[in-house]
Amino acid sequence: MKTKLLATRTTAQEVVGEYTKESHICWIEFSKQFLLEDAKVEPIVSLALNDNWMEFTLRYVVDFKVRRSTKDKLFTGILDGFEKTEGNVKIASTTLQMVDPSAFEVHISSDKYKKLEMF
Repeated sequence: MKTKLLATRTTAQEVVGEYTKESHICWIEFSKQFLLEDAKVEPIVSLALNDNWMEFTLRYVVDFKVRRSTKDKLFTGILDGFEKTEGNVKIASTTLQMVDPSAFEVHISSDKYKKLEMF
């Protein structure tokens, strides 16, 4: 698991690393002027688990003018990293399909609608 987190962080560093350095310098000056905390501007990967999946969140600083292209570069790089695992890491999702649902009735307490049948 640490390898996947490190690979994602490395991809982020490759894509936004130079902007991160510039942002850090600007943030230091900004925080001195307005007495703000010294926030982290380096890319950060966090992991959340629930009963169905793992969710990775990648936080990074980027110039607003290139946020879409940066996001594309990041996710393309991450997908390339998945492919390099030769099937050891896969993307999965849950899909539910209702097949031949049973008929059910809905009763609405209104004079306008006495009985509404569905399906």
